[in-house]
Amino acid sequence: MEFNLQRSGPWIGFGGLAVLLFIAFPMIMPPLGYAPWWGVLMILGLVAMQAVVIARLAKRHPERCAVVPLFGLVAYFALVFVGVSWWGWAP
Repeated sequence: MEFNLQRSGPWIGFGGLAVLLFIAFPMIMPPLGYAPWWGVLMILGLVAMQAVVIARLAKRHPERCAVVPLFGLVAYFALVFVGVSWWGWAP
């Protein structure tokens, strides 16, 4: 079985964004979440920026779309770490 990232790269990328939103969901929902409203906007802004990057890469370099959610996952955890340790987000 051979993977053709020219065709499936964007799908893998957007699927990865869905998984990233699933990971971020407990933090941004009011009953469980502990990020303030501006933290929620930052998290959703990260996901929106990744969606734009994937959409632009899908035309020129679709094979690179599959790694965008990996960088987004690192950025998400960095944002959460900074939010909890420096900005006082309390779990």
